[in-house]
Amino acid sequence: MKQLICLGAKACGIGTLGDIAGYFNVDDWRDRLPAGPWWAYPKDARRRARPIAKRLVSELVEEKRLLPTRVEGWKEQAYMYPRASVGGTADVHALVTPFDSLVWDRARIERLFGMKYRIEMYTPPPKRIYGYYVCPFLLRDTLVARCDLKADRTRKVLIVQGAFLEPGEDTRRVAPNLACELREMQSWLELDRIEVNERGDLAAALSKTVNVRNRHRVSRPPGSQCSRW
Repeated sequence: MKQLICLGAKACGIGTLGDIAGYFNVDDWRDRLPAGPWWAYPKDARRRARPIAKRLVSELVEEKRLLPTRVEGWKEQAYMYPRASVGGTADVHALVTPFDSLVWDRARIERLFGMKYRIEMYTPPPKRIYGYYVCPFLLRDTLVARCDLKADRTRKVLIVQGAFLEPGEDTRRVAPNLACELREMQSWLELDRIEVNERGDLAAALSKTVNVRNRHRVSRPPGSQCSRW
């Protein structure tokens, strides 16, 4: 369990007790059930043992396998993987699926990126805010937008049913980079074109960029990873 916590810390780089223990569900309620099938439990046995992750993390700190630290704006104690790199700028561009490890922990991505995210496919349609299958867009070191995407196999079209900019982000920077990622997804899904609906505050700019690039095979902005389509 301690090794799994360390691997969780390595994956997170820095995180709270919940972040690093929760990465592999260490000390989950299932881990704390008695051994054997439930019908074999002694009548006087407690169904679940007490949580031990907090004690294990304290031991890992004493062993210097984790470093306690503070993160500005976080209320909880944080822990850092000893060989985690600090500084530098990530040059990453990606549409993140709802099941990607980056967005497993909703509380963590809100702390890191300020994005309040949920998988709305399990939400009744009238109560959805962004859509059925919403993918956050990672640009460099932050989540800057999100898109509700659908592949129409019959028409061979990648449909952007909604496109939404995160607060404080620049449409002129986000739209062309997002258009490029959508083009890569379209190619990977073997679809013929992209169609952007009007829903969302990023939709108009994204639609304009996609339509321009449909007509002119131009390069992505400087610093981007994909070059030509």
